[in-house]
Amino acid sequence: MTPAELLEIIRNGENSGVEFKRDAIQNYELARELVAFSNLSGGTVLLGVEDDGRITGLTRPHVEEWVMTTGRDKIRPAIIPFYEVVKDVEPGKDVGIVRVPPGFDVHAVWHNNKNSYLIRIGSQSREPTTEELSRLFQQRGNFRAELQPVSGATLADLDMRRLCNYFGQVRQQETPAENDLPAWQTLLFNTEFMVENGITVAAILLFGRNPNRFLPQAGIDATAYPGSEKEYAAIERATLRGPMTPLLSAANEIVEPGLVEQALYFVRRNTPIIGKRRSHTVLLDLT
Repeated sequence: MTPAELLEIIRNGENSGVEFKRDAIQNYELARELVAFSNLSGGTVLLGVEDDGRITGLTRPHVEEWVMTTGRDKIRPAIIPFYEVVKDVEPGKDVGIVRVPPGFDVHAVWHNNKNSYLIRIGSQSREPTTEELSRLFQQRGNFRAELQPVSGATLADLDMRRLCNYFGQVRQQETPAENDLPAWQTLLFNTEFMVENGITVAAILLFGRNPNRFLPQAGIDATAYPGSEKEYAAIERATLRGPMTPLLSAANEIVEPGLVEQALYFVRRNTPIIGKRRSHTVLLDLT
């Protein structure tokens, strides 16, 4: 976001999707706003901006770390927001942008050993009524997680080579030229890899250049043990990351393995040959 774009947002004031906050607030106060936005349709907290729109700038050291820790420690289930800093919005004054998409689940603030639910009503974050909370849980139950937009992700974050493989060789359909971005956007909208608010979770997991940039929890933690039980001395441990789909050659041979192939390779090299006495246990933790 450019300083000019940010100033335009600030001029428009707080609303259902924008909240102004000093960065000197307590972590649970930030958590309240993130939870309320996530439980509605997503939104943005501007750190370093007063309620009346005056820019005071960031003053807290290590703001990004504080924001991420707040999302993980003060929110249930945890939220990992998108974060960026816009420098010199006014001379010597930086503003932090904390953005969250609509949640897959109903989120709550964890404070004083209890959960507090919040929703966004206009420019205010408030506790929902019993009926509102019940309706929110019903709505979240109908969500398809794979079709939710990934905050901050764009078409440039997808591996065009894998997209061409998938549509051309797997689906056997014509694909646009790689530089024809409007045609690719139309194709991705029609196949639900894009929605109105951006690139979907499914697209990032299948074709993302770096899925863990946006979905840090996505991947496979694999461990092979020498016997049939877990034990300290593992044969091999591996953290498998990357897009799920492989990159194929014109002859449909794997050029770069996807996450699935990485997992299969791990299992194969740690599975004993039939006839050998010892047995191995391979555990895959799909997160």
